Amino acid sequence: MYKNIIIGKKVVLFDLDGTIVNNEPMWQLAFSNVMSREGIYLEAYKELVRASGVPNSLKWNSILQTIQPKSGKTSEQLTKDTSDEYLKILEESEMETRDGFWDLVFFLKQEKGFKLGLVTNSGKEVAEKILVKVGISETFDFKVFGDDVKKLKPDPETYKTALKLAGASAKEALAFEDSPTGAAAAENAGIDLIVIWDGVTSKGLFPQETIFFLQDFEGLANNLELTFEEAFRDFQKTVLQTPEEDVSQQTQKQPR
Repeated sequence: MYKNIIIGKKVVLFDLDGTIVNNEPMWQLAFSNVMSREGIYLEAYKELVRASGVPNSLKWNSILQTIQPKSGKTSEQLTKDTSDEYLKILEESEMETRDGFWDLVFFLKQEKGFKLGLVTNSGKEVAEKILVKVGISETFDFKVFGDDVKKLKPDPETYKTALKLAGASAKEALAFEDSPTGAAAAENAGIDLIVIWDGVTSKGLFPQETIFFLQDFEGLANNLELTFEEAFRDFQKTVLQTPEEDVSQQTQKQPR
């Protein structure tokens, strides 16, 4: 079922934060700075703050169930403060797309004629500034922001909205995500998935049908037309540097 991953596809959908750019540490810093100003002890909520793909509004909702900020602000206000803090950090920082992203974009748009879409939980104001920062604002044929929908990921609404904009069915789409939350949204929409993996989050938290777990986009432009067995063999040899005889044995064990 993995043969030729992009056969029958018409659109490729990308998450932004943590997927196209590795900016999760910047979001965590923004969140912790706001918490510090509000007199909230970070250590008690460390795992929550680090949770990738979870909307900041939900994080603040959870925190305010156990403690109140010095300012008395609401979850909505604190979420806005976090976004503002993030934009300050973004302005002072350097940021680039993950390795291989531009090669993949050229392959998909110029060589294959696919539509490309952005599907993010981030609001338009923040997301557009990230896109401008890394020079990809004009890359996408359409964009779905967090403030375009009523329900954020893991609800599939963002992806279903993207499919409507693309004029495509779920079977004609491929998604790139980095978090269990985003991956669940793609799965709930019935879309095939490749995960840009941080190497830490348990793979068990992602959908069983995830096609690949990759550290970035490097080499994908040359591999998406391979059969699963060919792609797996290439990955083993080039990334894991597995001896040829071991590659052959492991490839034979892969599901079809």
